[in-house]
Amino acid sequence: MKSSLFSMFFLFIFILGCSINHDTSIDLNEIYKGDKIVLNGFVDLDSGCIVNLSKTAPSSGQHLNSELKFSDARLFLLENGDTITELKGDSNGRFTSTNYKPTVGSKYKVVAVSTKLPNCSSEEVILLDKPQLKNINTKIKENLIFGRMGLLFYFNLTYQTGNSNYFIYTAFKDKERDLGITFLNKQEFRQTDNPCEYFNGDYYAGFNTKCFQSSDTLSFAGDYTSGFNLDSTGQIATIKNYSLVLTHISSELYNYILSRNQPKGIEAAFVQPNILFTNIKNGYGIFYATNSQKINYKF
Repeated sequence: MKSSLFSMFFLFIFILGCSINHDTSIDLNEIYKGDKIVLNGFVDLDSGCIVNLSKTAPSSGQHLNSELKFSDARLFLLENGDTITELKGDSNGRFTSTNYKPTVGSKYKVVAVSTKLPNCSSEEVILLDKPQLKNINTKIKENLIFGRMGLLFYFNLTYQTGNSNYFIYTAFKDKERDLGITFLNKQEFRQTDNPCEYFNGDYYAGFNTKCFQSSDTLSFAGDYTSGFNLDSTGQIATIKNYSLVLTHISSELYNYILSRNQPKGIEAAFVQPNILFTNIKNGYGIFYATNSQKINYKF
């Protein structure tokens, strides 16, 4: 019995000594292909073309945001394959078009030319028409959001059939976006794995026309408590100005937002992370098109 205990004791000391004295090193070769341009921008019927440039950096080490700004480039906007204007840039890498208005139905791309980093370009995006809303209605409804009162917005949406159409819906209070939005129709169509590809942010709802017809009424819920000042009885104490904005977006932005939704919690241990969508050739980032319809009203 004693010999067995001594054997176990010496075995423990031996293992402990090995664990203390033995250094384990793992060599990992970082996959980094050198600095490249990161191009994030859009073309919009009302705002023209706006692009922000930065550059990549190795995943190791520390990097300040100011170090990643990149302005040493020339940016050109192409319409239907022809160069139509050069964007004007500042020292922060923000480039804008001046005195130019895009055309609905045209195809746009941007090309970045630099002597410091490899040139890059976006794929073509199509500027779509403004969304047409009709039969717009609003009402206050109890137990709409997590048992609380909510604002119900509903309307019909006219869009070009036969094509995939993508939209983002937002609501602004007194020019400040602080009204939480939920797309209610997704509950009607929801199935496993979200085949209709709806999504909700804190202050916006994204949807496409894959799972409904133009005759369907679309419903959105807004958080009642974030939008109004209430008196002691729970009634509206003050009238608020609201702006509802429905934006017709190109599929590139829609796919980019979907790709940002990463697995969370226990799901992250069993599901591969999404690869962030990009449509920039020889670089990174996203270029897309938008066209918005804004409606102002009061409660």
